[in-house]
Amino acid sequence: VFDRISIYAMLYHDAHVAADLEQQSFRYLLGHGYQFFQDHFSGSLVRRISHLSRSAMDINEQLQGRLVPLCVAIVGILIVLFYRSHVIGWIVFGWIVAMFLYNYLYTKWKVSNDILRAAQDSKCSGFLADVLGNVLTVKLFTGIDKESKGYQQESNKLRDLRYHAWGVHTTNYSIQAVILIVVQAVALWISLRYWRAGQITAGDIVLLQSYFAILNTAILDFS
Repeated sequence: VFDRISIYAMLYHDAHVAADLEQQSFRYLLGHGYQFFQDHFSGSLVRRISHLSRSAMDINEQLQGRLVPLCVAIVGILIVLFYRSHVIGWIVFGWIVAMFLYNYLYTKWKVSNDILRAAQDSKCSGFLADVLGNVLTVKLFTGIDKESKGYQQESNKLRDLRYHAWGVHTTNYSIQAVILIVVQAVALWISLRYWRAGQITAGDIVLLQSYFAILNTAILDFS
């Protein structure tokens, strides 16, 4: 029931916020001078407005659909782990803090690349929209080769930026996977020592590994 309520609330929020952002962006855009519209592709400006509303919806989805469930899971898992073993609880807590700090620094570092990629994406879309909007002029003045080469250059720039961003994203996943393996191995080694001493059960070890899998999936999904 609560899940359905939250989904309907998110739908209502996204629809209204997206509409408000697009309307405010449109009014702000019309406030620019004539030279501004001369210096920018009309298709690029349209793309920027659509990007803004879509970004707002993505942020809300991340917060409500991923961050809130992740925080609830972290609190519940830490309560269980600290109840069973303070040492293991602190290890998992330290790993969670390290992952959030790492992802925060990673996001700050890569946001400049994301801005460049979004700007180039808008530029490609604007170039394409303007050429298609004036396709008769292009055909009459035999500008097909020129416009094709121009779009190819812009598209190749976007290709390189996308490839770089996807490569960095894959490397980020790999680094977090290595960190998880190390922390998981340390936690398993300590768990086995506690198990031999009779302080925890084999079920606790299995539960700990399950918690690692749950948290790692959730953190990677959020990052």
